[in-house]
Amino acid sequence: MVTITATDALGTGLVIYDTAEGEAQPLFPAPLDIELILETDWDDDSTLYRFWLAGHDTIVAASAVGYADATSVTLTQITYENAQGDTLIHVSDLDLTLYLENYPYPTPDVSTGVLNTVAAGAIPLSGDDTITGNSYSDFINGLGGNDTLRGMGGDDFLFGDTGNDRLEGGDGADILDGGSGDDTLDGGDGDDILQGGSGDDILRGGLGADLLDGGAGNDLASYTHLQAGVVIDLTDLDAASAAVAEDELISIEGLAGTAFDDVLSGTDGDNVLYGGAGADVLRGRDGADLIKGGDGDDDVYGDGAADVLLGGAGADRIYGGTGDDDLQGEAGDDRLYGEGGNDQVSGGDGNDQLHGQEGDDILKGGAGDDRVFGEEGDDQLLGGDGADYLAGGGGNDWLSGDDGDDELGGQAGDDTIKGGAGRDRLYGDAGNDQLLGGDGTDLLYGGTGNDWLSGDAGHDLLTGEDGDDTLKGGAGNDVLWGGIGNDVLNGGADADVLFGQGGHDQLVGDGGADLLYGGGGHDTLSGGEGNDTLHGEDGDDVLKGGDGNDALWADAGADRLWGDAGDDLMHGGDGDDTLYGGIGDDEMFGDAGTDMLEGGDGDDMLDGGDGDDELFGQDGNDTLHGGGGDDELMGDWGDDFVFGDAGADTLYGDDGNDSLFGGADDDLLFGGDGDDTLSGDDGTDRLFGGLGNDTLSGGDGEDSLHGHDGNDVLQGQAGDDSLYGDGGDDTLSGGKGDDDLFGSYGNDTLYGNAGSDVLDGGSGDDILSGGVGNDTLYTSSGADILYGDAGNDRLVKDGTQAGVQMFGGDGDDTIFVSRAQSATISGGAGADRFQLHTGGDHMDVVITDWDDEVIVLRALGSVEDFLAAATVVNGNTVIDYDNGPLDIHMTLNGVTDPTALEGFIEIL
Repeated sequence: MVTITATDALGTGLVIYDTAEGEAQPLFPAPLDIELILETDWDDDSTLYRFWLAGHDTIVAASAVGYADATSVTLTQITYENAQGDTLIHVSDLDLTLYLENYPYPTPDVSTGVLNTVAAGAIPLSGDDTITGNSYSDFINGLGGNDTLRGMGGDDFLFGDTGNDRLEGGDGADILDGGSGDDTLDGGDGDDILQGGSGDDILRGGLGADLLDGGAGNDLASYTHLQAGVVIDLTDLDAASAAVAEDELISIEGLAGTAFDDVLSGTDGDNVLYGGAGADVLRGRDGADLIKGGDGDDDVYGDGAADVLLGGAGADRIYGGTGDDDLQGEAGDDRLYGEGGNDQVSGGDGNDQLHGQEGDDILKGGAGDDRVFGEEGDDQLLGGDGADYLAGGGGNDWLSGDDGDDELGGQAGDDTIKGGAGRDRLYGDAGNDQLLGGDGTDLLYGGTGNDWLSGDAGHDLLTGEDGDDTLKGGAGNDVLWGGIGNDVLNGGADADVLFGQGGHDQLVGDGGADLLYGGGGHDTLSGGEGNDTLHGEDGDDVLKGGDGNDALWADAGADRLWGDAGDDLMHGGDGDDTLYGGIGDDEMFGDAGTDMLEGGDGDDMLDGGDGDDELFGQDGNDTLHGGGGDDELMGDWGDDFVFGDAGADTLYGDDGNDSLFGGADDDLLFGGDGDDTLSGDDGTDRLFGGLGNDTLSGGDGEDSLHGHDGNDVLQGQAGDDSLYGDGGDDTLSGGKGDDDLFGSYGNDTLYGNAGSDVLDGGSGDDILSGGVGNDTLYTSSGADILYGDAGNDRLVKDGTQAGVQMFGGDGDDTIFVSRAQSATISGGAGADRFQLHTGGDHMDVVITDWDDEVIVLRALGSVEDFLAAATVVNGNTVIDYDNGPLDIHMTLNGVTDPTALEGFIEIL
């Protein structure tokens, strides 16, 4: 690199020569006024060499160097002066390479301050040089490198040669030749000739009638220096403005206008048009054009081929035309029309309006409140900052609102729509669309088609509308509407509200306390985490509460409900429903219909409601209500309370200490394992205690009670009941009505209570009490005690056991003793009859309170024979009689006169 500056003191123009190894070669055939050359001077008497300038022997060198062949050296300052000391030429940063070239002398000496050597070559101009002429006519060649050549005054000839050069003619009629490379030529004032040469050049003629020849490459004619707008059409230069008409343009492919209102038009080739400041009209025509409007409200037309159209600052209108164009509105409120082709349209800053029109376009609104229309084709729309409006139009479009409160509409086609940050409104419209709300509180509408909607962050509203849609609320308290079709709704995190509406929908509340409504159709609702409320509404629905304390309302239809974890509230509603409580203390209501309820783990409450229901308490201490209808209820594990309520119900306590209540109608109750309490209540009930020490109460109606194993308490209560103690030491009470009591196995206690009852202790040592009414008491095994109590009772012993005691009580009782080894008989008050039959076996009978009772004997012989066997022992009559069929030892306590028995003994 070298910097050369000539002054007017030189007295003539500057001519730069190129020398190669000492031989001067002019750059151009021109008069040589002054030569700036580095030459050699030979001195045979010494070994010293020196630098010098032709015409003067004074040189100032700022540095000294050691020398070897092909050494590079930089001289930072060289000043060429005349005899008066005036600086004529100043050279800066001169890079040299020094050669010996076959001289037979050793390496020269180097003295400080002055370089004494041989330099076989001239000033190297192949670097990035800056050469400035003076006011005379200069002749300058920049050679290689990216040079800056300034002619200043005079008629100069500047040749940039190779490299990307800048040539400035200054005043005068200059000739500027850029050579090869991308050059910038400025003619300045005067009638100049500018030749761009090869490469993409910029030519500015300046004032005057200039010839601008761009040469090879894509070259641009610049009129930025003019102070009024111009009209230039590269296809019709004769119609150009007056300020331009005097110029001749050759091989010019581009134009740069003024800072005023210009009209610039290109050719059918590839043009570059710069409008600059002002309200410009720029037309590219056919070809791949680059057009920049600059400042001002510009109209830019790309026409054919793939154009790059830049509006610059101002409210611009840009039309891409046919071809795949790049439209950029940049600053200002712009309107951009992609027209035909697959275009890229960017609004930049300002409130812009973008139209993709035909083709598959990419549209970016940028900063500001923009309106973006994709129109035909599969377009991509990006709103950028600001409150934007995006409409996809026809085709399968991609829309993103980005920052700001945006409104996005996919319109026709299968679109992807993203709201981004801000409070956005998204409309899928027709087609199978994907909508993502992004951050902020958004509104999403799927429209027709099978759409996918996601609210993402924020409190969003999602509406699927027509079609089989998928809706995801994401974070925030969202509201989801499935609309028509078979939809999938997921509320996501936080407290959401979901409406399935029409169709067979799937609703998932996910995290948070959610509210779900299935609507019409056969829906599936899952609350997920949190305390959720689910409404199945119409249709055969599936409701799952998930974790948390949930409320499930199936409403109409044959529904299935799962409470899952937590303390849940469940209602089957109308229809034949199935309810599963799951983990936790649940409340379950079958409501109308034939329902099935399972409590699961926990202390649950089950109510079948109307209809013939099945209820299973399962684990925990459960409460079951059959409600209306003929129900089947099973407490399962735990200490359960089971109520049949209305209808002919079947109740099972199963494991645990259960309480069963049949309620109205004819019920069937099974206590199962544990110490159970069974109450038949109204109706003709059957009660079975099962294992454990159970308590059975028949209630109203003609009931049947079975204690089974364990020491049971059976109470017939009202009605003609049948009581069976079965195994264990049982207590049976008939209550009101004509009851049958059977103690069965064990040492039982039987109470007939009111009514004409039948009591049979069965095996074991039993106690039978007839109570009020004409009762029948049987004993056949064990040392039983029988009390007839009030009424005309019949006490029957038909067995060979000993130690039986029979007390008639009040009323006219009949006591029948057969085959007893021993028995104690008391008739009590009333006209009683004692019927004794040994069946050939010996009988030992004690009558404790004979008072004119009739004694009936099954024997051979007469009464006289029988009384003849009587004796009085210790104030009691003792009869010891044996005539074959009758073998009896009878003691009548308190009877001291056996003849008093005459008339009261009957022999059959």
